[in-house]
Amino acid sequence: MNKLLPIALAAFVCLPGVVSAQEYGWAEFGGAVIPDLDGRLDITSGTGTTRSDVSLKLSPGFSVNGGLGERLSDWLAVEVQGGFLYHNVDEIDVANSGFRSIDASLLQVPIYFNFVFELPLQSRLTPYAGVGAGAMINWLDIDDQFASGGAEPVSVDGSSTEINFAVQAFAGARLSLGERGAVELTYRFMAAGSPTWSLEEADSSNNVGNLKSDDMFVHALTLGFLVDF
Repeated sequence: MNKLLPIALAAFVCLPGVVSAQEYGWAEFGGAVIPDLDGRLDITSGTGTTRSDVSLKLSPGFSVNGGLGERLSDWLAVEVQGGFLYHNVDEIDVANSGFRSIDASLLQVPIYFNFVFELPLQSRLTPYAGVGAGAMINWLDIDDQFASGGAEPVSVDGSSTEINFAVQAFAGARLSLGERGAVELTYRFMAAGSPTWSLEEADSSNNVGNLKSDDMFVHALTLGFLVDF
């Protein structure tokens, strides 16, 4: 049994396409879109808790990401990715009452471990695709008023953060600019989880309810650059 491991390692090294590990770094900038986000709103007052279905419309935002990676072969690399995405929340519909404007914003911080699969061509162009898993930090800031079981609406002002399990799939193409540099165009589809944000009353900072979203999905298209170390 002890002899099998060296033999297996030697066989892997001799496989076609296996090269010495090459480290690299990358950064990308672009736009991001979150489709209309459905969920549930709970508002608690002295008369009890009011539960309503809600729908949020978010404006197109921006995405900034970067990472460090290591190529294990001509076609396989692993990398760690971090970054942030930002969106304004433009409108909200509570209990099918119609959309109205809202003062809110959403900041997301993705942290992924990725597998990248490349198609080595005899040209400057390299198509690639990959998958990743990790976490998404979803930070919601909101300043608004919501109806409750009482006569007066509840004023909400504050921010709430939740960390959710997240996955992504991505694909793109890389154009080499020389031995160590390249530019990339990448599309990313991210499943950012279904966060539950707590809501604080504006005057007292007491918890007066929560906003729970359904599964949240992000589409991002970015332009970036990569440098081999």
